[in-house]
Amino acid sequence: MNCFKYRDNRKLCFDIFGKVVNFIDEEMCKSEEDYTNCIFYKMLTEPEDKHCKHMEVCSHIASITLSKLPYKEIKSQCETYCLNPENRKNCAIYKLFDQLDEIPIGLLPDGSMI
Repeated sequence: MNCFKYRDNRKLCFDIFGKVVNFIDEEMCKSEEDYTNCIFYKMLTEPEDKHCKHMEVCSHIASITLSKLPYKEIKSQCETYCLNPENRKNCAIYKLFDQLDEIPIGLLPDGSMI
């Protein structure tokens, strides 16, 4: 079995998360077990109450910024904020979404800029 978002040699998670998924080695998508460790797989399969309410919109905006980071850093930021119910409201992007403010390109969930 492989990732349910990997079909016909195409990463369908690209449609949701954009070019940031290019960091994922295709072999992870095709692996019997490794794909379940992929941060994007986790974000797509977690129940809605377990991930950030802004995830879908944020994924399009943040993909530009995240695509400049190594996968390990992307995974760390997403696990710390997007998939962490206790900490997601501390995400700098989450706060701006809630205030309906503009999200600057380069802003990371931890508040740092790249």
